[in-house]
Amino acid sequence: MSARPLLPQVVALLLAVMLAVLALGFVVVLLTPTPVPPPMTIDAALAALADDAPAEGDATLRRRIAAQPPAGPSADLVVQAASTRLGLPADAVRAVWLRPVAGAPVVEVLATDAAVADPRAQVDVPALIADRRVALPPFELARRTADGRWLTVGPRQPLFSGWRLRLLAGSLLGALAVLPVAWFAARRLTRPVRALAEAAAALDLHGRGPPAAVEGPAEVQAAAQAFNAMRERIRAQANERTRMVAAVAHDLRTPLTGLRVRAESVPSPLRERMVADIRRMEAMIAQVVDFARGEEAAPARERIDLVPLLREAADAAREAGGEVALDLPPQAPLAADPVMLRRAVDNLLDNAVRYGRCAQVHLANDAAQWSIVIDDQGPGVPEAELPLLGDPFRRLEASRSRATGGIGLGLSIARTVATLHGGQLAFANRASGGLRAILRLPAD
Repeated sequence: MSARPLLPQVVALLLAVMLAVLALGFVVVLLTPTPVPPPMTIDAALAALADDAPAEGDATLRRRIAAQPPAGPSADLVVQAASTRLGLPADAVRAVWLRPVAGAPVVEVLATDAAVADPRAQVDVPALIADRRVALPPFELARRTADGRWLTVGPRQPLFSGWRLRLLAGSLLGALAVLPVAWFAARRLTRPVRALAEAAAALDLHGRGPPAAVEGPAEVQAAAQAFNAMRERIRAQANERTRMVAAVAHDLRTPLTGLRVRAESVPSPLRERMVADIRRMEAMIAQVVDFARGEEAAPARERIDLVPLLREAADAAREAGGEVALDLPPQAPLAADPVMLRRAVDNLLDNAVRYGRCAQVHLANDAAQWSIVIDDQGPGVPEAELPLLGDPFRRLEASRSRATGGIGLGLSIARTVATLHGGQLAFANRASGGLRAILRLPAD
């Protein structure tokens, strides 16, 4: 791919395509025979002028009525023949050639009879051309009607005649012949732009994603370099934000430990309430630390079996008082980080048990990916708010009060784990009631 500016390359491509189409059309014009005007006969024209002739004329002739006779070079011989056949005076008939005819045609016949003294005999031209077998160049013939207007007949001149159709077909064939070459050249020119668009689509708010390839025209290279610089800035800012959140959350553990020690000396029942609040704060801090670690870390992939991992997570949820039902295949191998994946499954199960009373886990496979489906029997989520599930620090409906614990990071951690593994986390309301969470992971 040339590094020259894009504009001259596009102009050159358009010019080359235009010249190629014109050249092919010119070749078609050279190879197409010169169109010959359709001949006419006096007999057919007179038949079209008859009063009982159809108004639209035949397939080759058309009739019209005009206030003035047709204009053009006068066809005197046609006037003489027509006036004789129609029985009208010469001034009531008008005929013009549609193409200039040089001089008056002279028709001579060689006599084959030896008894004729003069073998060259002049023939009555008007009488001869009135014969239906004699073809003439195209002309228009008109006769004056009783109301003073002129009934005129002439050859039909279709917009798409045969020779025009041949030229049009030649141009279309030329365009079709050039189209593959133009498509290949245009695709080659736009390939760097597509690569840049794909890199931009893969970039997330944490700066993760492949860098853009610096190739192609100069404008695209400049855009790719600016994109890569922006990607590094976003990554640096996201990492700094994550480290700050993790540091603050970690430092909060020290004063909380001191508060818990002091709470032991407070008389009951105030002591129990203080200890419960401190535990809830510790749980929130643990979620923040887990979220920060997930944002920074890359998954340590290894070959694992999803089935034992899901069984262990379900047992842990049951020990915490949750109701979990499993529907699992015998095995489900894939490459994943077991620690990250267990954290994501624990958060999804905790969300289903906490807000939906129970969790039903189903594991499905479609050859390309594994889908961990977790259903609950809760109230569900308004359809407009489904896309917001998984946003950090977001708690949606009022029924999910802080009395249940959590600060809105569980689903965000699960979504981050899915993204880091090349999968996705989706949510939907069940038709029978409740919320469905689907954690999709690539099978390979």
